[in-house]
Formats: sequence, C-alpha cells, structure tokens
Amino acid sequence: MTHTQISKHLAAFEKLKILLGKWGRHHNLLNQILAHTITVGIFQHYLACRLLSAYAKLNKLVEGRKIFEQMRNPDVGSWTSLQNLYLNSKQPMKALMVFYELMLSDSAKPDSHSLVAALSSCARLKDLRNGRAIHGIVYKYLKEPRPNVHNALIDMYVKNGRVHIAEQTKKQKQLVTIEDRTAKISHKPHLPGSSSYNPSASCGLKSSYKKRDHIVTIHTSIVLAREDYLIMKTSQLFLSFFLFTIFTNSLLSAAAEEPAPVLDTDRNLVRAGVDYYILPVIRGRGGGLTLGSTGNETCPLDVVQEQLEVKNGLPLTFRPVNSKKGVVRVWTDQNIKFSAATICVQSTVWKLDNYDVSTGKYFITTGGVEGKPGRETISNWFKIEKYGDEYKLVFCPTVCDYCKVICKDVGIYVEDGKRRLGLTEDAPFRVMFKKASS
Repeated sequence: MTHTQISKHLAAFEKLKILLGKWGRHHNLLNQILAHTITVGIFQHYLACRLLSAYAKLNKLVEGRKIFEQMRNPDVGSWTSLQNLYLNSKQPMKALMVFYELMLSDSAKPDSHSLVAALSSCARLKDLRNGRAIHGIVYKYLKEPRPNVHNALIDMYVKNGRVHIAEQTKKQKQLVTIEDRTAKISHKPHLPGSSSYNPSASCGLKSSYKKRDHIVTIHTSIVLAREDYLIMKTSQLFLSFFLFTIFTNSLLSAAAEEPAPVLDTDRNLVRAGVDYYILPVIRGRGGGLTLGSTGNETCPLDVVQEQLEVKNGLPLTFRPVNSKKGVVRVWTDQNIKFSAATICVQSTVWKLDNYDVSTGKYFITTGGVEGKPGRETISNWFKIEKYGDEYKLVFCPTVCDYCKVICKDVGIYVEDGKRRLGLTEDAPFRVMFKKASS
C-alpha cells in the first residue's frame, strides 16, 4: 500500500470517528458508516467497538451481532455490549450464553460490568441456581466487588425470593463501603478483569484513569455472611452446573437454533393448531380468556378475561411464524387465534390495537391477519416467554428487521367491570396452558 493510500485511509478513519461521535444514534447513517468501513477496508477494532456500542443503544440486535462476529479479538467491553443488547431485546437466556462464551474466551475475561449483566439475566429468568454460581464467580474475577455488582446480587436474590440472602449481601456491601472510605486504596493501572476496569477504555475510548508513581498496597478485609461463605465453598459445584446448563443450551442452539418448547399443564408439548385454554396462574383473579365488547362499540371484539375463576373462556390455537413448525416454543413469534365464531365480520386473530389516548394504554383486540409475517402484520405477533417456572405473554415482534416496535409484557387492566388485556411494564399476566378436551 502506497503512502498516499495510507493517508487516504487514515483521513477516512478520522472522518468516520467524527461521524460516529455526532450521529451515532441514527440507524440509517450507522448502516452507511458500517458499509463504508467494510468497502474502504478500515473496519478496525476502534470503529467496530463504537459501532457495536451505537447499535446496542438502538437495540439493533441483528446488526450488533454481525459486527461482533467480525471482531477478531473482542474485548470485555464488546462482550458486555452484546450481553446488554440481548437483555434489551428481552432475551436473557441468550445474554447468559454470551457470558458463558466470554468465560471461555482467550481474548477477555469477565469484569464487573459483564458480571452485572449476567446477574441481571438470572434475575429476569428467576434462575437462582445459576445466580448463585455467578455469585461465586464474582470472587474469582474481582478482588473486591464494586457497588454495582453488590446491587445486582441484591436484585437477583430479591427477585428469586431469597430476601434474607439479599439482606446479608446488603450488609456486606455497607461494610466494604465503610472500610474503603477509611483505607488508602492503591492506585494501580487498571487491567482487564480487575474490579476497577473501565470497559470503555478498551473499546477505543479515552480512559479517565491515570498511573501514579507511588503505589501503596493495603489489603481491605471483607467479612462474608454465612450464606456467602457457603456460596464460596460450593461455588465450584454451582459453576459446574452453570457451565453444563449453558453449554447444553449452546449446543442445542448451534444444532437446531430452536428455543425451549412450551409445556401445558400436563407437562406435554404445546402444539400448533391444537386448542388450548390460556388460564391465570394466580387463583382468585378471574378465569380464562375470551372475547368481549368494550366501550360503546360492539365490534371489533377485544381480548378479555372471564370474571369467574371457574370459567375457562374460549379455546385458542397458536401459529408459529414458521408454519412448518409443529411445536410452540418460547421467544418465538406466534399468531394467537380464538377457535370461535363471532357476530362480527372479522377474524379472531389477536392484534395490538391503536394507542388509547383516554387511558394511555395499548389494548389487545381481534381482527388480525394470520401468517404473512412482515411490516403490514407487525401488530399481529405475540410471544410466550418463561417467567420463572411459569409463562407470560409478550408483545415484541421480530418479523420485521427495520420496523421500530414496542416491547412490553401483556397484563390485565380492569375497566368498567371488564378485565382487558393490554401492554404493561411492571405487572405481567402469568399464564398456563390447558389442553381443551376433544
């Protein structure tokens, strides 16, 4: 390569750096920058990290994953960006699998930020066993867990119903904070994998840390609660289970690229085209799902919950986005359709209704189109996701790569005596699936 060509490449590199800094939140421009870096041949580590970070902020999973796969030796900041990208896309299991891949990587090792993302995955999955394993892993990679790690541990234990362990972790955090304030902490250069490592610095950004000439090393003691001590002693056992679980999921994903199947109340596979009742897990708060008119209009009919617990409602069928798949799986786009005739001249396929200004909510109605995934049918696709040992319904369609969609859980809203289904941020409708009798 001649001196002139090198100069042109460097000039293009500097221009793209400026563009990323100013316009990193514009999706179309990001795509143009990405294409230009590949065409000109300057897809370097710095730009790759910045592009991955920009796509992560926009929740562009497909583009972000492609960039990550083109990086030769991704650092821990890039791994963490990919973890957060899956978390923001409501795919905590895949985020956990990314953490597993990071642990086996030769180019980087977990730091406080990647551990926080892994603990957040366990909190969302209500996966206490793997959460405990990661608690043990914390002490392997971090000499002194930072406050953000302690907060993630507390959140994970609380969401898994282990409040007493969360309290002990909180006390441990307070103790370390007091000791840190009274001790002189050494000012060492921060390396990848250390508790004070700044992932942005390894991704081409300027680090705010500076080397000091005089280094004073003082050991800060950490007193562990009894539960934490047991976690430390058994961390290898939990780690083995953690690696086995994630490795098994990784192999299955690589072989078939299929999420876990949904199970009915008899622990049998939920199958496409078969009638099921969607029933609430919590008793005493209504029955199954049915059709009903709301407001002053008779049609279209909305999706509502039976008032009485003893009523199963109407049977429904599921149609996966891939119509050839006979098994209904989690994290997969589905059409949901009532197996019933109505007085309204419309289909009984679920769809997300327009924004209701009077209530400030998005409700679920019928009249959707079955099949034909794409932009025109974006409002007709729903997902079933694991919620601890139970299931929940989610609206977060992925049938259109370039469409901007809402990603929220489905909940219950009581309005004028009707229990309507709509989108919620904090109160998902916990459900189970009962096969309808023939």
